[in-house]
Amino acid sequence: MKIRKKQNGMKLIELMLACAMGSVLLMVLASVFASGMNTSNRIGQQLNFDSEFHDLGQFIRNDLRRAGFSIEGKNAGTVKWEDSPLAVYVNAAQDCVAYAYEFTDGGAEKIRFSSLYVNEESELILYTLMQSVTATPKNIASACAGGEAITVNAEILLTNFVVDVSQYPLVAVAMSARSPVNGSQDDIQLNVAVMNN
Repeated sequence: MKIRKKQNGMKLIELMLACAMGSVLLMVLASVFASGMNTSNRIGQQLNFDSEFHDLGQFIRNDLRRAGFSIEGKNAGTVKWEDSPLAVYVNAAQDCVAYAYEFTDGGAEKIRFSSLYVNEESELILYTLMQSVTATPKNIASACAGGEAITVNAEILLTNFVVDVSQYPLVAVAMSARSPVNGSQDDIQLNVAVMNN
């Protein structure tokens, strides 16, 4: 007589039920992971936009503070664009600011003429010209033309750029921007005290 052992394996229905529950759990985990990745990507894009916009404001503030600077005060009051009444010039539309300052480059004294304005593609344009301090100053009539974009449309679209010098030597710069990636918006109000007027 043979003694049969009772089999303790899983029945087919139990196996199918375990597979179905495992599949559902795996789909839930994959969905949570994908949602987390999307959130992380969106936060990363927002942080990149905020960082780029903040850095742009810092650049403008730091460069504008130098307006009118004269090395050792030799040319104090004359370091500016030709025909500009002040060291900082703003056009009538208040969307272009031009300024100049002296600096040394390898021991040679030079003057840097700069202007910032927004073009038709909502990019901030920086125009710079460096020349000897003894050269004829650049005429203010050509301040708001030429230059290179210092913002990229794929990252920042400037929606507003207004410069006010009514309380000179305090220069107020108001900027608004929108992210083309996620549509978020940000504003900056810079109050820059020109140190060398």
